[in-house]
Amino acid sequence: KRRLKEVPVTCTIITDTKDQRANEKRADNFIGSLFTLGFSWLQINDLYCRAVLAEVSRSFFSNTITFDLTFINLDGLWYGPEITTSNLTITNNGLLETDNVIFEIMPTSSQVVLKNSLGKVMTIGASSTTTPVFIDVMSKTVKQSSRHAPLTPSSRFFPLVKGTNNLVITGGTPKIKYREVVAL
Repeated sequence: KRRLKEVPVTCTIITDTKDQRANEKRADNFIGSLFTLGFSWLQINDLYCRAVLAEVSRSFFSNTITFDLTFINLDGLWYGPEITTSNLTITNNGLLETDNVIFEIMPTSSQVVLKNSLGKVMTIGASSTTTPVFIDVMSKTVKQSSRHAPLTPSSRFFPLVKGTNNLVITGGTPKIKYREVVAL
């Protein structure tokens, strides 16, 4: 079962001054910038997770500021690096299926159809053949030129299953970006 997970991170900054007041101001600016990020990707070594900053504490010693940060791993999963391909046969070597997939399809007609071998189909109305359609499986959005693209009522989002995924695209040429689940 996926659960939110706390991820503790310690960060140390060495400043060019021992002035306590100046260092406090730098620390406040740093913390403020972290909280304005919202949700983003947190990278630790070669692992990535969707995270949000939940808590920060700080301590000062001379010209050194130490921050103890607590991030929340939003879906409890750790992903590997992003993989980009235009191949329609994708082998997901991760531990689980992944919905961390973005299909970028350059339309060649006014209708783009994306199918997987399990019978899931997405039919998208393309407003132009000069700008790509972006299908973000994780956020369940389909956009072209920053606007939502029309879908047929029978369209379904689908993850890349563990193992081999055979895709078919008609009415466009793809570029696919995805991340495999590498740890829980």
